Amino acid sequence: MTAIIRFPEWIFHLSSRNCLTSPECDIADIGLHSSDKFYSEIPTLSRELVISSAPRGPNAEQRKVEFLATALPKAASAFTAKHTPLKSIVYSSVQKEDRPTGNQAVEDFIKREFPDKIHRDYDIIELFKIIWDVDFNNLPLRTPRSKLHLNKDLVTRYERAKELECYPLLLSLFNDLLLQLYGKRDSNKPRWTTTIPYPATLRTFNTQFSALREKIVGGNYTQIKPDMCLSTVTDRVIQHWEWFLAYVEVKRSYGKAPVQHSRRFSVFRFMSGISKGNTVNKKRKQLDDPQTSSTGSKRSRSFAGTASSSSRTCGAGATQASHAGPSNNPGNACKTEGAPPGQAIDVPRPLTGHEVQSAKYINELMSHGIRSYGIGLIVEDLKVKLWYADRMGVVVSAPFESHLQPEKLLLLLAAMAGASPHKMGIFSFLQFRESSSTFSNYDGVKFILDARRPEDDNDKPLHHLEFDVKANAKLPIYTEFGTVGRGTTVVPIKATAESSNLVETDDLVAKVAWPPKARDAEDVFVVTIRKSLANKKKQVLKHVTDLRAFVTRTIDEMNLPRARMNVYACEERVCRVLILKRYEKLQMVESVEEFKIVFTDVVRAHHWVWIISEILHRDISTNNVMFYREGSRIVGVLCDWDLAKRRDIEQENLDDDDDDILTEIPTSHPSMVSGTPQSHFPIPEEDKQKQKGAGDVTPQEDGEKTRGVVGQDTMQGETRQLPRYRTGTGPFMAHELLASGRPPYHRYAHDLESFFFVLVYVCAVFNPTAHKFGHLKAWEHPDLMVIGENKLRFLTDYDTYEKTIATTHPDYKELVDTWVEPLRGGLFFDVGQHNAKIRWLRNQRHQQVRNALRLQRPVKVDSLTTEIAAVLRSRRELVTYEKFMDLLNEKSDYA
Repeated sequence: MTAIIRFPEWIFHLSSRNCLTSPECDIADIGLHSSDKFYSEIPTLSRELVISSAPRGPNAEQRKVEFLATALPKAASAFTAKHTPLKSIVYSSVQKEDRPTGNQAVEDFIKREFPDKIHRDYDIIELFKIIWDVDFNNLPLRTPRSKLHLNKDLVTRYERAKELECYPLLLSLFNDLLLQLYGKRDSNKPRWTTTIPYPATLRTFNTQFSALREKIVGGNYTQIKPDMCLSTVTDRVIQHWEWFLAYVEVKRSYGKAPVQHSRRFSVFRFMSGISKGNTVNKKRKQLDDPQTSSTGSKRSRSFAGTASSSSRTCGAGATQASHAGPSNNPGNACKTEGAPPGQAIDVPRPLTGHEVQSAKYINELMSHGIRSYGIGLIVEDLKVKLWYADRMGVVVSAPFESHLQPEKLLLLLAAMAGASPHKMGIFSFLQFRESSSTFSNYDGVKFILDARRPEDDNDKPLHHLEFDVKANAKLPIYTEFGTVGRGTTVVPIKATAESSNLVETDDLVAKVAWPPKARDAEDVFVVTIRKSLANKKKQVLKHVTDLRAFVTRTIDEMNLPRARMNVYACEERVCRVLILKRYEKLQMVESVEEFKIVFTDVVRAHHWVWIISEILHRDISTNNVMFYREGSRIVGVLCDWDLAKRRDIEQENLDDDDDDILTEIPTSHPSMVSGTPQSHFPIPEEDKQKQKGAGDVTPQEDGEKTRGVVGQDTMQGETRQLPRYRTGTGPFMAHELLASGRPPYHRYAHDLESFFFVLVYVCAVFNPTAHKFGHLKAWEHPDLMVIGENKLRFLTDYDTYEKTIATTHPDYKELVDTWVEPLRGGLFFDVGQHNAKIRWLRNQRHQQVRNALRLQRPVKVDSLTTEIAAVLRSRRELVTYEKFMDLLNEKSDYA
């Protein structure tokens, strides 16, 4: 989006740039500038701005945003909305399977990704109940009169120790309490055995806390060293994030905490106090005072059983109704205008250094294994906070002083150490053997679900399906890097004898993902595509994902703790599980000839799906081009249709006629424009605070219609422009989709260009000997606009082109000559030239608009607008399937 905001003395320009700092997020930049120069001095203004990218419809409301000009750099979040369907550049700049991730890159990622996704100071007792369904009557005490205690010597030594010396002491404190609760650990028995006779409580696994002592934990991404963990693995040398049930981060302040004497306590008396609504400790009010918080920040407040309907900033600044989590913290909060009396809005703020560290750990935890959520603890001196994270955000408890409120520590440790794997966040469709006492592999683990098959009618009952999990070192589970987002996990499975008659006995995978609830399900696209092809083009079926079963579950149906929290995520997600045929990754091809077969197979399949089903993939990447072997022949398959979209000819036509001139001119001066108004219209009232930085007008997923799209807030006979999003994986997206300004409608030609960039990427960085992809840094930048600039240079500048392909493996140099060079020189060079000309013309027009407004003259840009439209039409006619295949010297149809 580009808009001029006019004051009598000043003209403001809003420009958008897309930043892939999260799996699906845009941010907006706001500045006062002329041409490409930003001025550092901005006058102090406190006035209401009217921002619009469209002429007013008959019933339209102007979008209003109030802010101080002196705060412009900080106001970016006010103009962004929900997530866009983009695959994060973390894919390449952070998440690389062939190397561990750098700590600094992850810290930068955390600082950008997490601030607006954390809800702090949730009541700790409420979290116990919500996460673990804690039944305090089942604690293994000898009698109701039993007293437990914190070891005085350990507490004193811990408080006087330096940080590195703290780990074994805190470990001893934790395990001492567990010993009092559960007795000695017996690893030779299938269940936890207690030496305490009353009652004989059993634990699911032999879990214990372990100090890692500066040991880098095994994993696929970041090389980091958590201080402690909760796990069934006792050897710290072989600890791996996949087997963690929780992590513990320990921090020490520079000063010495006051030494407290050992105290005994009764958990029964404590719970009695809770049930009566009393505080546990007379010092609690002092301890929970926000002024004593280690972060030094004031915390949000809310009350147990009370829900706030106030607006809460979420996403990258969008507001949404939020219910404040229960809390007994009476402290002040960052107040936001419009909040009900006595309640407050959880305003995003930067993470503290300790929070960044804890966020790194919970992010790593969520990037391994099959998890619905993750659990962690951060202990600052003797102040404890519980961290919970799922695919919608992070919830952090209010801190408590463990030595002054040991009852809370006892209940926390009892809940964590006694919880089942599922209650610690392990995916609930996994079923462990009754005899299992450890969680360090998937031997004997089953994946069980009730699901529907593609051939079933919707009114048929679901099938009960059971699979053996086949994950091992050679065939590992893949989990997408990151916490918030889809969190795609791919699990190798095989149907049991009981289920084989329903889903066959091929090697399969379970794809588990948490997409936005509003998006069309991937299984809907795959079923539609395969039914269409079965009727009209059966030979294409083998080149499209083979779906065997699928199911979608809401967070309530998944019994996710968030469903019971009074904290609403910016975007509700659902759990979708697809049972698919297992394929091999593109990098596992054995020769250039095999790669050529796989590549042409999927290009043809993509084309015929588009022609027959009118569904566009929109996420062409090296991850989504796969293959399998059918006897001696290799067969390419196009996978991952989760960002697909049905063709919308009406929106294509609007895009053909559309240009962004009116986004450059304030609606208060429509008479100054010489030209025909375009069909841009204001957004509905409920969406006014949810504008996207990339120029989108509503927060819905791409193509999702808002209420009253047709005929509401539109001129008679016209149709409202639907929101547009940049869709795909950055390194492979078409250049036009990466350009600044309002995103174009995603077309078939954009996917063909993505295939071209996949081809270039393979030639430039693929190591066929190691079967790994290297790095093409110019296309792996965190900023989409930078990638766009680099790709434009690649298309139009021969020196840049030669540098890009200079590292091509000898086996693939012939492919550069026979495929890459013909496609670039015969097709995509012209695309780059057209894109460069369009950008130059728009810059010229923009300058004319600025000058006219500055001089209070009418804006006359008819000739430039006409020329831009002509170049746009010419570019859209350049890229066709027939040209693409002809330049490859390949047949356009299957043999």
